[in-house]
Amino acid sequence: MTQTNGSTQKQLTCQDGESTEVWRALSQYLPSRDPDSDYWWRLTGRQLAAVVEAAGYPIMKQYEALLFHYHWTLPSLGAAPRADGVPIKWKSLMSLDGSPIEYSWKWNTATSGPAAVARVTWGNHFLATLYEHDNSKHMRDAAAGAQMGSSIHLATELTPKGPSLKTYFLQGKIGQEDSRGIGLRHIPLVVSIDNKAPAKSRLKWYFNTPHTSFASVREIMTLGGRINTPHLAAGLADLQDLIKTCMGLPDDFPEDAELSAAAHWDSSRADKFPDQGKKLSGFLYYFDIAPGYTLPDIKVYLPVRYYAHDDLSLAHDLMRWMEARGRGEYCQRYLHLLETLAEHRRLDDGNGLQTFVSCLFKKNGELDITTYLASESFHPARLANRRATRRRET
Repeated sequence: MTQTNGSTQKQLTCQDGESTEVWRALSQYLPSRDPDSDYWWRLTGRQLAAVVEAAGYPIMKQYEALLFHYHWTLPSLGAAPRADGVPIKWKSLMSLDGSPIEYSWKWNTATSGPAAVARVTWGNHFLATLYEHDNSKHMRDAAAGAQMGSSIHLATELTPKGPSLKTYFLQGKIGQEDSRGIGLRHIPLVVSIDNKAPAKSRLKWYFNTPHTSFASVREIMTLGGRINTPHLAAGLADLQDLIKTCMGLPDDFPEDAELSAAAHWDSSRADKFPDQGKKLSGFLYYFDIAPGYTLPDIKVYLPVRYYAHDDLSLAHDLMRWMEARGRGEYCQRYLHLLETLAEHRRLDDGNGLQTFVSCLFKKNGELDITTYLASESFHPARLANRRATRRRET
């Protein structure tokens, strides 16, 4: 027990796992809230601290990111994993194991460093359009055994300039699922907005497609030839090489061939998403519609958790891709970050810690690359470690 602001508080530090100096310093003085929030601070607080430290954030920006996380994110993460192994009643649909948070690592370029993201006046329209307001329908579905999960996600972009927020609305009306595909090839998943004045906010539409050939990627990234920029050919070539690199494909892999699930893919993961399991495969895209632009920016998301090899092989392959293009400055930091997040298991023991790798063509010809990272809060190995710790303490 420690004394904080004149009152007795339970200390928020922990003995197990690696942490940063900033996290340890804050944990000495931040007050305990409740068992759930304290658990999430010891887990996700350390994880976020590792992300912003690896990204080279100035020390004051690391404090800012963690204090924002403590005050605004932790209270919304819900119930922590039970030490006795009893499943919790509600899990987020954000990740395969139900973790309520994920992180992203926006890779550095030749002129800029990495950036970190942690994921928790148009909103009324989307709430009215996308969600069912008759609670009795939800109650009937729940009684019939339907899976009830999260419908709104918040993302905090923790750049060195300060935090900014985005809101993600998941489709949630009863009976609305997959009702409005585009050409029967694209399934709408999410719509997101920047949390700023509408005149400055972007509207992003996320879609899933079962097609994974590079021919289909080229068709979508160019809007069927409507997008044609001076750097497009070089960008498409780099993107094709990125896909081959991440998925472990040979150089002569046909452009019109579809991908197959990786050997490390655990098919039981789809059982947790009975209504959405088919969306775990295929590629994802977003169409970024900004005020004043005639054509959207398009980003492709490669679900490496489904198609790539183990996390260690993927990390090394991605690092080689970055180094070959003069972007390898933060590669070793990235690998150390993965090892810190995966304190409960080996990186070569399966995949899923790295969930997606995304690519956006920038105006100057560079590829904007982001890797998305799972918290794996409910991973069996992490839960087993927690039960073992509880037995030692009793």
